[in-house]
Amino acid sequence: MSPPLIVAHEVTNVGSDRSQLSRMSERARAAIGSEAIEAVADRGYYNGEEILACEQSGITVYLPKPMTSGINAKGRFGKQDFVYVAADDVYLCPAGEQLTYRYTNEEDGKTLRRYWTTACQACGLKGDEREFEAVFAKLIQLRTGGLVIGRDPYFTARSDQLAALAVRHAVPAAYAWREFAAAGGLLSYGAAITDSYHLAGNYTGRILKGEKPADLPVQQVSKVELIINLKAAKALNITVPLSLLGRADEVIE
Repeated sequence: MSPPLIVAHEVTNVGSDRSQLSRMSERARAAIGSEAIEAVADRGYYNGEEILACEQSGITVYLPKPMTSGINAKGRFGKQDFVYVAADDVYLCPAGEQLTYRYTNEEDGKTLRRYWTTACQACGLKGDEREFEAVFAKLIQLRTGGLVIGRDPYFTARSDQLAALAVRHAVPAAYAWREFAAAGGLLSYGAAITDSYHLAGNYTGRILKGEKPADLPVQQVSKVELIINLKAAKALNITVPLSLLGRADEVIE
């Protein structure tokens, strides 16, 4: 194998390669005097804006997408575990369910097509719920002062279990939906789900009356609810400040 030929280099104090792809590709092209070149790079150079800049300059780029989410370490499936079926424009998940196309949006200069299925919640491949016990036991070992549970339908469906575990292990915990506080969790703070249903109902009514969905404005819930469970606070030996109680939309006693 022939040794690599270095035709361009640059010293920079930028701590990441992600903003260097188009710049170095341009320098390499100028050095070899070619109109069109192909750039091959590792995933450390992956950046949507940089790839677009190369494409607009006539530079063809080959590089893998980064794998930095850490979802595999959390026991979840990664992008490489899903198979795209071009003929049907669907993805097949490891459980064999079809993820159908929903909508397209743009983030950080990239156009993203969103696919999902409603079968995830009852999926038999999900982790055993007994893993929650191990997680809370680990929190005690780490002497964690509190826990904020990320908003997810999987957790919402298990609000009772999570709330009971939080009280049993004396871990102050918060979640986005009221159901968690009502099930015995310390508090919930998030958008009012009833308002979401109300907005959805209004949209449905307007569409049924003949309005085009594309003409309807984008709306989001503006009301945020704070629900505090004093019974859970007492079990956790926590005194909730009166100033906070005064701001709560609901206090469960």
